[in-house]
Amino acid sequence: PGQNYTYNIRIPEGHSGGTYWYHPHFTGSSSLQAGGGALGMLIIEDLEGDLPDNLLNLPDLDLRIQFLNFTYLQQDYVNGTARSYLPLCQQFCLPVENRSMCTEYFFEEGPLQGKYNTTISPDGLEYETTLVNGVEQPTMQLTKNQWYRVRILYVPTRFRTLEPAFPDTCDVQLLAKDGLYMLETPRKVKSGFMTSGNRADFLIRCTEVGESQEFRSLSEARNSSNWIASQKRPSLNRVLGYFDVIDETTPLEGFSNPGDEITVIRPARPCYAADMTNANSDASEYLLLSGLLPNGAPLADDLPIDRPACCANTSYYDVNGLGPYNPNHRGVDGTPDREFDFVWETGQIVDIDFYGAQIHPIHYHINKFQLIEVPEMDSHSDYFQIGDFHDVLQLTIADFYGKTKLRMGVGGPVGQMLGHCHFYRHTDRGMAYLGNITGVEGFYSPQLSGTCYVGKEDRGSFEDVTNPPATNPSDSMAPFMSPKESSMPSGSSLPSLLPTELTPTGNPTASDSAAFGIATALLFMVLSFAPLF
Repeated sequence: PGQNYTYNIRIPEGHSGGTYWYHPHFTGSSSLQAGGGALGMLIIEDLEGDLPDNLLNLPDLDLRIQFLNFTYLQQDYVNGTARSYLPLCQQFCLPVENRSMCTEYFFEEGPLQGKYNTTISPDGLEYETTLVNGVEQPTMQLTKNQWYRVRILYVPTRFRTLEPAFPDTCDVQLLAKDGLYMLETPRKVKSGFMTSGNRADFLIRCTEVGESQEFRSLSEARNSSNWIASQKRPSLNRVLGYFDVIDETTPLEGFSNPGDEITVIRPARPCYAADMTNANSDASEYLLLSGLLPNGAPLADDLPIDRPACCANTSYYDVNGLGPYNPNHRGVDGTPDREFDFVWETGQIVDIDFYGAQIHPIHYHINKFQLIEVPEMDSHSDYFQIGDFHDVLQLTIADFYGKTKLRMGVGGPVGQMLGHCHFYRHTDRGMAYLGNITGVEGFYSPQLSGTCYVGKEDRGSFEDVTNPPATNPSDSMAPFMSPKESSMPSGSSLPSLLPTELTPTGNPTASDSAAFGIATALLFMVLSFAPLF
């Protein structure tokens, strides 16, 4: 804490453009740090050929949306977990004479005369606010009839979903989710549905001049009142900001504007996000986040294991009947608890039956996953479709809580990989499990050969679905050579899709390791930067 570090991350040639982000991930303090605002966007620009020219050079509108619940932050600050800030500060702060400065309030003096504010807000929440780029309900200026690429990152302190919706006078199309283009993109949607850590890229064009046009979050997805209402609260229902749309006869200099000529395309796909809808899986797993999941009438599919009723004999933060995750994987007596909860090998295609996707969002570090089966949903079926990729997923609710099938192409890096609920308070309390990836880094399933790229030379180009060419550009995508099938020396691999240079300067006190490489960036962070599994 209090130090600055510069991280230089090299973008591999086989990485696609997209919207990503960074945040601290110190187990026990993620809710306080990331939920409290220690985060930022990372954007990888597309290369020529990744998108049509009229989409490649659109003006960007980058929106970092944070829902801050100060009551929860105060609780996490004081006594949320054994790694909460206050007890650690009082025990370890140096010099010793400064330990008296570790006060009990998240704010220096407390919000109201030294006492924490627990006022209930109009929609029934504790003391809270919603910020867009650090501002409550900002006003943003747009030019009439100009298309924009709107990149949204959503990070809440508490488990509230967001349904971003643009003014009725604007044309809206969804371009990408979680930094990954859909198989065919863009597509028309009414609104988004975003949970903690989701990103969404929209194309918007506003066609009427006017001030204070509302950019808001809807609340159309149902809550979990057909089971236990508190487990899935309604989405935020509020104005997030305003658009002032001006009439400008001169086109924005340096930017494209496709007008009515936006076409549907099939982007060339990197092998870490290759289309696996017709592939055969090599392994099958199941995922139960929490010891409390819909059972009986609301549950559309029987759970794969029998568990005691929550929460006397089963922890609320249980995963797969294994109990809450222990960062050291040790039991209460200090002896080893278990080594790994799952072991996958690079080159495998793994199916995961995810139960309760409507209640707890799943996030896997490093490897992305594709939607293969989705349950019935009462809303946002235009936003969630089979074949879409995510790295964080929470679905909407219907009368029954059906399971979701995820498919993951394991490619590396080798070593530990964490999967966890992406509500930070739940992660901090153990709703996570740890796996190990073995094999050769950068090796993908031979089933994907010829369908994806691993480097710049075989990157290929998009296919125009609306106006197909005489030949398919993706036909030029050469099959990649498996390290296990080639004459490469032992230990060599395919051109890696992962960053090979991560050079921190300074002397971090925490152990630092690289998660899946997202961008070349200088991250100046005055926070406890934690290990990323």
